[in-house]
Amino acid sequence: MTEMLQRALPLRFGGLKVLAPCAMIGTCTKLKWIGLKRLIFLLAVLCAFTLLVACHAPDESGESRQVYRHSFIDSPSSVDPLHAASTYAGALVLNVYDTLLRYKYLERPLELTTNLAMSMPAVSEDGKRYTFQIRRGVHFIDDPAFAEGKGREVTAGDVVYSLLRHFDPALVSQGRWLWGDLFEGIDAWVAEGADYDSPPSGIRALDRYTVEFRLRRAFPQFLHTLANPFSAIVPREAVAFYGPRLAAHPVGSGPFRLAEFESTYVRLERNENYRQEFFDPVAEGLTDTAKSLGIDALAGERVPIMDHVEIRFIPDTTARWLAYKKGEIDFLRVAPELEGRVFTANDVLRPELADDQWYAGVDTNFAYLAFNMDDPDVGLVEGDPERSQRNRELRCAIRDAFDWQARKQLLHGGRGRVFSGLIPPMFEAFDPEQQGSTIRNLERARKRLEQSGWTAENLPELQYSGVGTGRTQMFFELFRSWMLELGFPPDKVRYKPYASWGEYARAVRSRSVQIMDRGWSMDYPDVQNALQLAYGPNASPGANVANFMDPGFDRLFESVAAQADPEKRIAAYRAANQLLIDSCALISGIARESVYLIADPFAAQLDSDQIVGVGLRFAGKKKGASTPP
Repeated sequence: MTEMLQRALPLRFGGLKVLAPCAMIGTCTKLKWIGLKRLIFLLAVLCAFTLLVACHAPDESGESRQVYRHSFIDSPSSVDPLHAASTYAGALVLNVYDTLLRYKYLERPLELTTNLAMSMPAVSEDGKRYTFQIRRGVHFIDDPAFAEGKGREVTAGDVVYSLLRHFDPALVSQGRWLWGDLFEGIDAWVAEGADYDSPPSGIRALDRYTVEFRLRRAFPQFLHTLANPFSAIVPREAVAFYGPRLAAHPVGSGPFRLAEFESTYVRLERNENYRQEFFDPVAEGLTDTAKSLGIDALAGERVPIMDHVEIRFIPDTTARWLAYKKGEIDFLRVAPELEGRVFTANDVLRPELADDQWYAGVDTNFAYLAFNMDDPDVGLVEGDPERSQRNRELRCAIRDAFDWQARKQLLHGGRGRVFSGLIPPMFEAFDPEQQGSTIRNLERARKRLEQSGWTAENLPELQYSGVGTGRTQMFFELFRSWMLELGFPPDKVRYKPYASWGEYARAVRSRSVQIMDRGWSMDYPDVQNALQLAYGPNASPGANVANFMDPGFDRLFESVAAQADPEKRIAAYRAANQLLIDSCALISGIARESVYLIADPFAAQLDSDQIVGVGLRFAGKKKGASTPP
């Protein structure tokens, strides 16, 4: 049984108050003297309550272990970097593996810094060659995959091998889209048998500690891809030893190692052989918000700061709130519908939360709905341009009937900014003139249906899908109410919930979901990463889950990659976005803002999905805080 609930709670049994109850018999550090029979009875009761209360478990030396507890909405199906496609998988991958680069913990907007790389790379004048020196003396964790179970040094060859895995035709990679055909010689390498011992000229080790990338064209966002979990560095021995089991048995060189991976939680423990790094909040981009949270006081702490990190998978909003109140998790993104339970008037924490801290932040993610353009009821119908055009009018009518402002107020607590297409308002390319499609117009929606020959009798059945949580059900009920107003019969608007994120993701990848309510976490802070959600070559199982295909969009998207002129880049982005808006392939979208709670005595700022992967190593206890007695 995992160690649970670090924050001790007082319990009473027959008037006896006991502090710091332990999870297993023999690990309690303090108990008032009581009779032997009552002690045995009490310990039995306490063990039955281990899912509710626990103390710091001592390590073999008898010293108290430090545990921080987090939560994810769902569990990752794999922690193999090949499949780090979800927020949850990516966060775990970045904690157990190394990448060449990473994002600074506290800097907003996000800014790159070194990780396994010793310094930022040397870049050729044409922007097509990058040369990295990696740190010496970094080792993979000890594991049976290695000779005598001893982790060996990480080399430039490991970087080459890890990226080439994404292009191996014998493997299924969810991250290949991130680079596509960018590397010089990669297509020939694949065609000639994908021999890892003869890498292409575009990804090669010059010596034991030097790796060089040669690109077919300049790509200003390339460095960001090397902070992405898809680029995490895996030893060849572990892939050979574990095969498919690598999905649940990562062998990396990151700050933590995976100690337990169950259906409801994971437990990370300190990688005792992790290189010597000490927390420097100024170098990480210290802000006034971070100071107010006490993060600056952690300066000088050895990284990772906590011995253990436990992450529980809690899909339901209310369940996460209850887990936070019970002390089962130490950090909470407050759902809008729960803000009334957290705050009194004027954003003041309620008395029972007075020792905790909160802050608000703009997320680096956004929500949108996508139609599956491969679905003949709503998408393109090959060989039938007339039906394809009628389906476009149907999609546009559904989008016109959608009420983003109502959803923002009812389901996002009035927080967030609505936008059209795939250019969120936090980017310079955002165009206020492109925002008309987010304004509800029921009259126009009904007219579209009438003019394109749709009636209550011949309208197709709409199937709205998502992970089966109470929140998703609320999203659906709102959507259904708008569709009924549009003229859909009640029996033609259906909800199909999936039991888990993994099950839902598999259905999306197989193109069997018709209407998807999606969220996207920016892999890197460039609008190109948002627009690639509509790039044709990225269609499912890639990030383009709408399976949107438009040659004009693709040409504009590709033209931006090597465009150095900022104004021309923005013009191309906006033109591509307009094509997407005109297609009505998406109902988009809202850039979300969130409120976060941090339980006393912890100090952490984990306010974006990329930062969870980086920031767990820096989460710590405020100076002077101690384990409850």
